[in-house]
Amino acid sequence: MSKVYKHPNEPALKLDIRSLSTRIQENADQVEKSILHTENLLKEDTGNEQKGLPMKHQDHAAEIISHVEVLLKDLFLDVHRVKTLQHPQADEIELHIKNIHERWYKDCEKYKDLYKQPYEQTLMPTLDRSKLPSEKQIQEEKSESVPEQLLHTLDDLDRENLKRFRWYLKQDGSISVSRLENADVPDIVDKMLECYGQNGALNKTLAILKKMKQNNLAEQLGNNGKEGN
Repeated sequence: MSKVYKHPNEPALKLDIRSLSTRIQENADQVEKSILHTENLLKEDTGNEQKGLPMKHQDHAAEIISHVEVLLKDLFLDVHRVKTLQHPQADEIELHIKNIHERWYKDCEKYKDLYKQPYEQTLMPTLDRSKLPSEKQIQEEKSESVPEQLLHTLDDLDRENLKRFRWYLKQDGSISVSRLENADVPDIVDKMLECYGQNGALNKTLAILKKMKQNNLAEQLGNNGKEGN
């Protein structure tokens, strides 16, 4: 898949939009490679048939086509999710996946014509909507827990700012200096949760970010914290 789909407000929707976009891209890449492989197998067996030679790839081609079907179902579900989350490129993503599906469907027809044995397609361009996740379910998937919010927020700090964050945390005195000296982001989050609890760790992080003039991160964390409560 040649295109990388990004949301303009990606920092605020880091967990859902980024993971969905990455998953769609990876699955679409895999599907396109598998389709190309299938087409090469079908082309080779077409040549074998024309030469009166045995066809070698029927079972392998059927296996790949079946695997692609599973991936396409997952892709259509993820398309539904990005549309529900109002990704600005949702229509473009959907069109791309539908084009891949059409190519897969044509390969199924080629398979049937070549081997005189149909591959039973069960996937349609639109899926049974009763099996799709509801908007409420998607919004619940979107919500991060407080530990996840803290982890992703501190991950956005560069090395120097993370060092400053640890310095401010040391001044509180609740967590020993030795425990913070070489702590990485997961360690810092664990120690804050252990010392302050979830709400306390959230409030402490917001206060330090504001002292550091990291107002955008503080605002994003504050908004996410309200959604998660």
